[in-house]
Formats: sequence, C-alpha cells, structure tokens
Amino acid sequence: MRHRLVILLILAALSAVFLPSSATADAHRDKAVALLQQTGTLDRIPLYADLLWSQRLQELQQSNPKLSDAALAKERLRVNALFKANIPALVDQLVSSYANNLSDQEMDALIAFYKTPVGHGVLTKLPLISRDSVAIIKTWSSNLQTKIAADGSKN
Repeated sequence: MRHRLVILLILAALSAVFLPSSATADAHRDKAVALLQQTGTLDRIPLYADLLWSQRLQELQQSNPKLSDAALAKERLRVNALFKANIPALVDQLVSSYANNLSDQEMDALIAFYKTPVGHGVLTKLPLISRDSVAIIKTWSSNLQTKIAADGSKN
C-alpha cells in the first residue's frame, strides 16, 4: 500500500512538471495574443474584408453580369456580416499557430524586439516584403510553368 502511495506521489509530481496547467497554457496563449497585437496582425484583419469582397464581386460579375446594384449591395452586407462573425475563429487559429510554434522565451524576445526602433522598422517593412514575395513567387511560378510546358512539348 505504501509502495502504491509513493508511486502515485511521483506520478503527480511528474505530471505537474511535464503537463502544462491551464493557467500556464492560458498565459502562453496570452503571449501569442500580445505578439499578434504587437505585430499589427490583429489590426490588419479588417482590411481583408475588402479583399474578400472584391473576390466575391468578381465571381458574381462573372456568373451573373446583370446583377443590380441593389442585389450587389445586399450581398456585400451579407459578406461583411459573415466576415465579422468569423473573425473570432480566425484569431483563435492564429493564436493557436503562434502558441503551438513559439515558446514563451521566443515570444518574449520577439515582443521585446518589436518594441525597439529596429523592430518597428521591420514591422513596417514586412507587409511590403510579403507583398513583393507573393508577386515574385507568382511570376517565377508562371515562368516555370511555361518552361515546363515548352519542355514537355519537345518530348
């Protein structure tokens, strides 16, 4: 009996060390939220509503070019309402991604870095770098597809 009690105590101690408590997990997620706020990611989410709408508008105009302005306005309101209703799920997924991939120490270091002048500079340039990267990859991929098709037609 005493042997079982010792084993249970050891298991309890090990689980306390190796299994994060909900308070620890909550604190870790809070750091992820702080990092998302620091980087401006959360502030930029509403900007994607316009991108989503422009994609939806293009789809609507291609499928039914005679849609009235009133119908388009009604659809825009519907799309915006869906967008807003789904923001919490998006934020939760982003927070989970940061929390799952970054340690407390890494998030602390990033938050501290982004508060420095160099960090502020990086934050202002990252969206530009991301935009350029997408354009570069898109052009590269298109050119590569052309080469692949040309090489394939020779065989």
